[in-house]
Amino acid sequence: MGGSHPGLLPPASAPDAGRKLANGFISIDCGLPENTSYQEETISGINYISDTTVVDTGLSRCISPEIKDTKKQYVWHLRSFPEGIRNYYTINNITGGNKYLIGAVFLYVNYDGEDKLPEFDLHLGAN
Repeated sequence: MGGSHPGLLPPASAPDAGRKLANGFISIDCGLPENTSYQEETISGINYISDTTVVDTGLSRCISPEIKDTKKQYVWHLRSFPEGIRNYYTINNITGGNKYLIGAVFLYVNYDGEDKLPEFDLHLGAN
């Protein structure tokens, strides 16, 4: 799986890992090192947090420095799942009946040296 960043739009009062985020979004940078966050330096100013609070499997990796300079920061890190049939991200504090916006970006830049596009299924669900 390449770098991705799902964004969830919960009610403004819903906390993420015990914190309220000012703009109401939970923006996750998959593979970002634990206890790391940053704010995107664009007009959107999106605040990204590490995925380590919502996933406990997979390997955190980083794309090569030569490629970093040509890509947005939210794809510099990635989480791959070389083992296991299913791997889960668990987003807490979801309220039934509310609507959520979920977005994801996938980028493969030969981080594993295999020069082979990954194949995977992506499922969204309550369980």
